[in-house]
Amino acid sequence: MVIDEKCCSLSCIKKEQNVIIAINFDDPQEYWVSGIVKSISQNQEPYDENGIKVRIHTGQIGHVKKISDFDILTDAQIRKMLQDGETLHVEFKESFQVASPENIKLKCLRNEIPKEIGAFMNSAGGTLLIGINDLGSIVGLDRDYVFIEPERDTQTKQDKLKQEIHSYVKTKLDDVNLESDYNVMIKEIDGHEIAVIQIKPSSKPVFVNVSVKYMKCGTEKFLNDEKPIFYIRTDSGTDKLNVRDIFEYWKKK
Repeated sequence: MVIDEKCCSLSCIKKEQNVIIAINFDDPQEYWVSGIVKSISQNQEPYDENGIKVRIHTGQIGHVKKISDFDILTDAQIRKMLQDGETLHVEFKESFQVASPENIKLKCLRNEIPKEIGAFMNSAGGTLLIGINDLGSIVGLDRDYVFIEPERDTQTKQDKLKQEIHSYVKTKLDDVNLESDYNVMIKEIDGHEIAVIQIKPSSKPVFVNVSVKYMKCGTEKFLNDEKPIFYIRTDSGTDKLNVRDIFEYWKKK
């Protein structure tokens, strides 16, 4: 993948920027990690075709591959969201994939993440916080981390969780791209880690591929398929629209 010239220029990289880095300069894109620049490596050339080398807030060091378009949410901004509760622009999820108190993985919980991302994209954008219960209390990501196994020594459990979120979103949302359309960041608040997903509004309708089960005509055999569903954000949460309402909604958007 060709990286932006700005990522290769020392003069364009600043502290506190939200960036995407590769720990090893030739790492494939699925292993790139996001973070906030805390320091810029000294004694490097003004231009590096592999990306300027930096240290991000997690302590990881790597080459900048992309400068994120998303603003960094401060701890104060996140605490304000928790205080205000779920709104048209903010949604809480207790876990990415693990049910409480049983602590078992459930695919139906995973399905909620692309559903909410799609709904925000079809509306005015917003923020999805994972590791927060419906009351706005922080429960953290520990139960999700139990089922996370990094694939390499340089990959943290936080990076692996972000990778799993993105990989699953890709299977459910067509033509939606990490960092261009949404951003995933792990932040520590009051001693607990949460996932912060910021989502931009889309200029075109976004459909979520939802799994459905139906009985094959003339048999007792059930088949699995996927059906595209259009979701939006409303004052009461997330709703789906039928085909006729989609056209009316998008004309007014």
